[in-house]
Amino acid sequence: MSVKKDELIKIIEHIAPPELMESWDNTGMQISVGKEDIERILVCLDICDETIDEAVSKGCDFIVSHHPLLFSGIRSIDAESAKGRYIVELIKREISVYSSHTSFDTVSGGNNDYLARLIGLSSVYAPENEPIMRIGELDEPLKMSRLCEIVDRKIMKNSGLAYSGDPEKHVRRVGICSGAGASLTDAAQGLQCDVLITGDVKYHDFQRAEELGISLIDAGHFETEIYFCANMGEKLKNELNGKAEVVESDSQKNCLKRFFSVI
Repeated sequence: MSVKKDELIKIIEHIAPPELMESWDNTGMQISVGKEDIERILVCLDICDETIDEAVSKGCDFIVSHHPLLFSGIRSIDAESAKGRYIVELIKREISVYSSHTSFDTVSGGNNDYLARLIGLSSVYAPENEPIMRIGELDEPLKMSRLCEIVDRKIMKNSGLAYSGDPEKHVRRVGICSGAGASLTDAAQGLQCDVLITGDVKYHDFQRAEELGISLIDAGHFETEIYFCANMGEKLKNELNGKAEVVESDSQKNCLKRFFSVI
């Protein structure tokens, strides 16, 4: 079984329309090479050497990644650089690449809705002024420390997190944005959120949250976006209905390591 490349692109863009992407983003086709009849699709977070090796070993002729391979225009392709090596290898192996980035974060049922369900939020909605973010309610007010436990267990798989705010304060209204969404802190506070959950939070982001009186949880960039593989994978399988095989990547690794000292 196979699906035409053009049809596959239409299916991906039906799942996550490219017009939903942020202005700075590069959602869309990154590399178009090789066969027009696509038999096997690899869904991944990042494209790196391991991802390309996995696609080759599993016989995939198309990759759907979350993070774009190409964020901005390139002036040269140097096989000695990491990005150049990826491009050369993908073209040589005739593997096409489509990246569905902030469009999938924003769309209903995408990354942020998935995270909201994962931690048990209800009455979830996308605010009109910041549609990439989700606002939801806990079933009952919880201590900030308890919410941190839930986020660490459900999203981060017990790998530890950073947060600001009073651990004894009860919180209920939650904002959530996968990836790097600390810039949404002011918006979340304006929407009466008690806490914002996101990733890639800097010290001054935590400081700003303290000034605004909103708690902030850093649940990791990788950890909040790795669910793209399962979420997009399931949606593609449903839409394709057996026309082509969808493989969820198992080679994705977080480049950020944490060290815990045991004394």
